[in-house]
Amino acid sequence: MFLILFAQAFSEIQVISGCTEENTFSNDGFLYSRTYTVNANEVRCAKGSYFIKANQDFIVTYKFIDENLGIETSEETIENSYLIVSSTKWPYFKIAAKDSSQQLKVTLTYVTGSTSDGNNYTWGIFSTFNSFVRVFHIGPTQCINFYSVNQNLTYYTVIFGDSRGETRGSGGPSTRSGTIYHYELMNNFQDTNIIFKCEIDPVYQPDVDKELLYDEKITYILPNNGVFMLDDLIQYTNQNKERVFIDLPSEFAVCKEFFAPSSLHPKSQFLDVKEGGGNCTAGNFIYKSFDSFTVSVFNHSANNDFKTYDNPFSVVSGDIYNVIKCSSPYKCSIQIIPIPEPIYGNNHVNRTFFTTMSDLTFKQKIITMNDKNDSFIFIAHNTSDIVLNVKGKNFRTNIYKKNGAFTTDPSANNDQTILVIPYILDNSKDQEITLTITIKKATSNYNLDKTYFRDSVFYEIAGGVQSEDELKRNKPEIDSGGLSGGAIAGIVIAIILVVAIVSVLVWFFIFRKKSEKNGTEAGDNI
Repeated sequence: MFLILFAQAFSEIQVISGCTEENTFSNDGFLYSRTYTVNANEVRCAKGSYFIKANQDFIVTYKFIDENLGIETSEETIENSYLIVSSTKWPYFKIAAKDSSQQLKVTLTYVTGSTSDGNNYTWGIFSTFNSFVRVFHIGPTQCINFYSVNQNLTYYTVIFGDSRGETRGSGGPSTRSGTIYHYELMNNFQDTNIIFKCEIDPVYQPDVDKELLYDEKITYILPNNGVFMLDDLIQYTNQNKERVFIDLPSEFAVCKEFFAPSSLHPKSQFLDVKEGGGNCTAGNFIYKSFDSFTVSVFNHSANNDFKTYDNPFSVVSGDIYNVIKCSSPYKCSIQIIPIPEPIYGNNHVNRTFFTTMSDLTFKQKIITMNDKNDSFIFIAHNTSDIVLNVKGKNFRTNIYKKNGAFTTDPSANNDQTILVIPYILDNSKDQEITLTITIKKATSNYNLDKTYFRDSVFYEIAGGVQSEDELKRNKPEIDSGGLSGGAIAGIVIAIILVVAIVSVLVWFFIFRKKSEKNGTEAGDNI
């Protein structure tokens, strides 16, 4: 009986007036994009969710049907809509020229809208760009359905990050290129950034037979369950873009991959930049080279500011992406070390220190109070093995080494690059402690095969972009070989004073002797 009632209810569903099996296309979820010609006084009908673009004004007549429950909405019309989409019902619609005496061309591309289930989001994105580098934010609660249509055969690569999902191009499943393309970006294990690159496949010529009416460079985040105009898409994209993706400037087109290690893994890396090329990093770094180079910094934390700097020593500015190039037309090589970003807040200061010294005693306070929290981070890098110790009371350290090892033992840490993050054990009460970090050269004979950090330096790495000359002008006071800079200067001044006093005494003694001798000779002459 139920089946009879269900069949009767379904049979009462009427498709859009004027639509027949002959002029209706049903996509059923397959990757699809096509341009139709609708002759004068005719209509083109479709079933499914589509992005729409026509060559002149047009009218869409539509309804949404739940085929399982036999429920349909009323038939409505709208002019020049860009998107009809639903994840809960089937959209049925017909398209005709507003001036029925005119022929109409219309491009339909299958898409899915953005959906949410509590805190879980799946974003639908539609793009016609043929070249870009984008940073997509994905994770266990956020994935992306990316749809691309282009007359060129475009090639897509994840140049940084770990993404799992379906890839489908016009060539079929598991292809990375196509004039029509769908990529599902997901990561079920952790929140992460995926850097996604699109470029024209140089092997293939544009598909001149494939007529597409879309603008050449558009990207929209797609809403769901409704019919939407262009202004709706622009507004929805602007509202959600910040949480979904970042567009990097065109200068990042040179990037073939990104070096983006964790700032807690203090391993140096050499970037060998080819003639006319560029290497790319994501994050905060110290740079050192014997060649002239530039770093172009895209700072998402500072309203997407993009600037180029000559020979910087430290680039520490938050959520940043960098392009490193040679200043000359020749190749160049730059050594980089990841570094945690310092914090300079009203109530919280976390300073960052960097040294290449192999004989050092450094003292620094950690303060925890109701209205004040001062701490620091310390990075030691050397061409040979060093031994680093941290001493103090009521503290703990997290220590990370170049080889990826981690320890909380503050004594006798041996490596070429060591990162120290100390903190007070009990921060529930007001405290002020002083920690002493000592560095000595290890007894091992291991030396780095290659390094550009050859001078013994000690710098406080402030936020922003700084040259080495700027850092030298603001060097903190340290102990070198057991004596602070002030103590050494005092000793030097004392030595100079002693030498001066001795010189005066010697001169006075010689002058006196000469005077006595002259007096004796004068007495003899009398």
